[in-house]
Amino acid sequence: MELKNKFALRQYGEHANRVNCMEFASDNRHFISCANETSIKLWDIQNSDTSADISILAAHSDNIKKVSYFNDDKTILSASSDGTVKLWDLRNTAASVSTLKLKNPVEDFCFRNDSQMIIANGNALSVAEVDVNGLTSKSNFYPFQKPATRIRYDKGRDRVVAGGLDSQLKFFNVTDEHQVSVAYKIKVPSEIFAFDFSGDGNHFSMGLADGSLVIKSKMLDPIEEKRTDEQRLMD
Repeated sequence: MELKNKFALRQYGEHANRVNCMEFASDNRHFISCANETSIKLWDIQNSDTSADISILAAHSDNIKKVSYFNDDKTILSASSDGTVKLWDLRNTAASVSTLKLKNPVEDFCFRNDSQMIIANGNALSVAEVDVNGLTSKSNFYPFQKPATRIRYDKGRDRVVAGGLDSQLKFFNVTDEHQVSVAYKIKVPSEIFAFDFSGDGNHFSMGLADGSLVIKSKMLDPIEEKRTDEQRLMD
């Protein structure tokens, strides 16, 4: 969509099911996408043909929830309900470069830095090292009672934020040694399926299963032993 004049530049229809994720490359020309199916698509918006430039068929054995460029525009990562995260070289997609197998279906992941990623799978957050040659599991942390659905990295404050089906948004400290600890949490009325935060990290928006859009605009301190999260948020 060209926003100024509001006309569609391209419309693509190769995905047969709900699209879960898409991301532009740094060249602002190519993008990747995935859906509730097992293939990954690479597109070129300057190509008049609306078919995918590259299709990685049977990339996973279950729905693919997340795709993201890594390191450069030639390498991508994908995550699936089949419980795997895969590293792909777009110059040769016959097989993945590396596969990381986890215990639970993967919903989302984020990067803390150029070599460390945090993966939301079931009620676990898994920390892995990644480079262009492969993926290595480093630690697992189980902070949720129910599956986490979304995870993001707040670069300004060097923290990871995740939320999910237990109706809590939690803030985590993650170290270079791959240790994870809860800093604080926010309880909300319903399951979290979407969230984002402002550039300064002070404002949080959450999309809930009951249709609510919740905005929190308060600077939060680490958990205090004698006061609940709800009490602190009411100050």
